[in-house]
Amino acid sequence: MKNLAESFYLTSFHAWPQFRVDALFVHGNVDLQLELLDLAAEFFKKNKVAALVVNGMTEKECVEQKINCLGIEKTLAHLQNLGVPTEAVHSVRPARHTLEEAQSLHRLAQQKNWKHLGFLSLPYHTLRCALTHLAAQKQASHRISLHPLNLSEVIWSQKVAKQLLGQEQIQISRLQMIQEEMDRIERYQKKGDCVSFAELVAHFST
Repeated sequence: MKNLAESFYLTSFHAWPQFRVDALFVHGNVDLQLELLDLAAEFFKKNKVAALVVNGMTEKECVEQKINCLGIEKTLAHLQNLGVPTEAVHSVRPARHTLEEAQSLHRLAQQKNWKHLGFLSLPYHTLRCALTHLAAQKQASHRISLHPLNLSEVIWSQKVAKQLLGQEQIQISRLQMIQEEMDRIERYQKKGDCVSFAELVAHFST
């Protein structure tokens, strides 16, 4: 329980580093996606990150595979409207879920020799993202420091679309999503797709 509490605190209130991070990955979703992209663009324009990375899945692929994602076309258009140059945005190959996103991102980081990676997702998803990124890093031979970023304001009582891979959507509150995420983390830790809470605490404590 202590490691769980520390993990939640470290990912939710992580202080962004003073140096410029190599890249910031924006996890794909629909809930608050434009707000996430707005924050990513803000960090890029303030020179806090050198590049942005997004999921390469198209809008058509999202619809066909019943994946709750905005699609790369709308994502790139929104970032361009915010003043982020096209050459500053990289995409990973189309990824259907968090683990595929993390694995693709770490392969790209190895190719680019990135050492410091930020990641941005929904507040209730951030902890699982961190555990998943560390699991993906264990599979790769490239050591990276991770830096989570969160939205500062969220309406937790608001209902949002929950959609597991390939299934129909249901509506639950963001607050309820926290328990949903904890249940998924427990399952994925048993499979090895998420690291332990102790491993996360060790990573962010070094």
